[in-house]
Amino acid sequence: MKVWFQSPAKPAQLVLAWQAPDGVEDRRRWQVGMLDHQPACPQFRYFEGSEFEALNAGRSIEDMRRQGFVSFPAFDYTPGKIFTENVMSTFGRRLPPSTRSDFSKYLEYFSIPSDQAPTGLTLFALTEARLPGDGFSLVDPLDPDLVSGEVSFEIAGFRHEAGTSIPEVGQSLRLVPEPTNVHDKDAVQVFLGDHRIGYVNRIQAPVVGQWLNTREVECIVLRFNGRPGAPRAYALLRLSPRLNTLAA
Repeated sequence: MKVWFQSPAKPAQLVLAWQAPDGVEDRRRWQVGMLDHQPACPQFRYFEGSEFEALNAGRSIEDMRRQGFVSFPAFDYTPGKIFTENVMSTFGRRLPPSTRSDFSKYLEYFSIPSDQAPTGLTLFALTEARLPGDGFSLVDPLDPDLVSGEVSFEIAGFRHEAGTSIPEVGQSLRLVPEPTNVHDKDAVQVFLGDHRIGYVNRIQAPVVGQWLNTREVECIVLRFNGRPGAPRAYALLRLSPRLNTLAA
């Protein structure tokens, strides 16, 4: 069963995330910077200081460097630095050109209808603009004020948690907050039936947790990728308004 985006959300900002390569002990994704699509002048900014630590569970820039981080290749790493030249085209080079004859196949892989192909940050968000081997991705931090629409998220810990409970594309998933989690008070568990198969990743979990209290939320398996021994699973989340009904 193929799942398609129908009404993808249009983010105004994306987080540049980085994950250390296999073999490094700490494989959690780091929030490195923010791509902000201001209409007059798109910009990219590296996080710094206390902001960086707040976004990365108290871990410091030096901690990240010890895991092997150097810089995003196109923008020399200086914490707090803002870049305004060729920002969108630089990140756009992480995607195949839309003029390629097989571009529709690329869109199909990410469940994007070719006749409704988005551009800019929306396309970056749906594909995460990953390249093999460099560890970088663009992640929608999610808008807590979004009322309706569709977003996707990677199921963190899937390869460790799922075991033999491998879902099929299109299967329903259940999201359950875990406020007692000692590592992350914003943790949101992902269940297939009664079996936990992972968590909403840390970048997106805080807003997903808010939505569970304020929106109607439907969650289904979107797609899989990765490689043998290191599978990645992604979910599609559909939002709609929560209607307040009066008791009869």
